[in-house]
Amino acid sequence: MAVMKLFKQMQQKLIRFLGKHVSTKTEKQNKKKLKKLQRKMNKVEERVPKKIEMATTDESEKQQQTASNVAGRATKQTDMAAMEKPEKKQHTATKVDEVTEKNVVAAMAKQEQQQQQQTPSEADERVTKKTEMPVTEKVSKIQQTPSKLPGEELGVAPPPAAKDGGDHSPGGEPDAAPRAPALRMDAASCYLPQHGEDAYFVLANAGVVGVADGVGSYRKKGIDAGAFARALMKNAAAAGPKRTGNNPVRPCALLRRAYEATARSRTPGASTALILSLHRSTLRWAYVGDSGFAVLRGGKIVHRSKPQQHRPNCPHQLCAKGGDSLSTAAVGNMPVVAGDVVVAGTDGLFDNVSDVELECLVREGTELGLSSQDMADDIADNAIRMSLHRKADDITVVVAFIVAA
Repeated sequence: MAVMKLFKQMQQKLIRFLGKHVSTKTEKQNKKKLKKLQRKMNKVEERVPKKIEMATTDESEKQQQTASNVAGRATKQTDMAAMEKPEKKQHTATKVDEVTEKNVVAAMAKQEQQQQQQTPSEADERVTKKTEMPVTEKVSKIQQTPSKLPGEELGVAPPPAAKDGGDHSPGGEPDAAPRAPALRMDAASCYLPQHGEDAYFVLANAGVVGVADGVGSYRKKGIDAGAFARALMKNAAAAGPKRTGNNPVRPCALLRRAYEATARSRTPGASTALILSLHRSTLRWAYVGDSGFAVLRGGKIVHRSKPQQHRPNCPHQLCAKGGDSLSTAAVGNMPVVAGDVVVAGTDGLFDNVSDVELECLVREGTELGLSSQDMADDIADNAIRMSLHRKADDITVVVAFIVAA
């Protein structure tokens, strides 16, 4: 409608313009021109509404087409969803069928195993029933006879059956307790001397190890501070067994024998001492002073010895005359399992390597598959590096892997 108004306004302006400016030759010529112009304008008027109608029809057709496309997409999506649901149901149903089929097969296999296991017991029951038949017949015959046998009371109720945990063995002897699994030590050592005052021994076949640290204050007196430690460990190794026996090695008794032999020889100096032994699955220990050990399981410390000290840098010590008594030794035991790692050492190790650092070293060595010798070397190397910034001292490390015998 707006286009038609503009068109009529332009037409009127054009007529006015021509009326003003057309040369006045003759009125006929002007009328002819005007008539031609009016015809052209009439044709244009006829074409404009047709184009407008065509444009509107095109727009309506486009709108209808878009609406139909949207509707078609919606119907396709609904159809797809409707098709997917039964497919999902069929998939879940097949999964359920597979699971039930597996369960049925497993149950049938388990039932067959149970039947196979029960067959010998059923055969035993049949044999016992056959053997019990004549016995029961004899008992019934005896009960039917009116006479009584000497020392026998007829009609006495049978003795009550033993409860679980009671005495099942003949003769009233209790059942033997299950034996602990047999374990052994895979042990190795590393010694890095600073003053040459540490000593150690390793009896891997017997599952016994020991370390000792000579008291350094004797060095200032001109006495060999490592003499007592070396003699003590030498006597302990000589008194210890060469192989694992039926009886466990008592570290406290072994340390006493070694100390008495060292004191009798009047060996100068003084020393701390630690002895560990393994019998089956029990780790035993006895120590005097600050030579210690740690038991690691899965890369974590599960037991750590506590150092014995009178004051800082003055540990409990053994010597030929005076010193501390063996009665003050720390004695104990604990169960161990295959895969545990026992790390023993003098204070040169534990003063320079913290518990957290020791856990990291053992964990890394286990992950790398190091042997007990390589792990002992690695721990000692780290301790000697740390001693440059902490405490310079002799470093002795003994690593024992607990493994199945």
